[in-house]
Amino acid sequence: MKSLVVYYSYTGNTKRLARELAAKEAADIAEVKDLRRPGKIKAFSLGCFAAMCGRPWPIQPLDVD
Repeated sequence: MKSLVVYYSYTGNTKRLARELAAKEAADIAEVKDLRRPGKIKAFSLGCFAAMCGRPWPIQPLDVD
């Protein structure tokens, strides 16, 4: 059974590390993408508000088996 590295990266730093880890472990890789991507300040404030209200952030479904 092959491993899967699932990651979310807003700025690209986590993406780089996830790629390195997937290569090192010979794993598949999948990125979690949000459906709406506001600017950094709005992303922080809207994300905090959604978390405080217990609301999930909309993301695209993963297409992995």
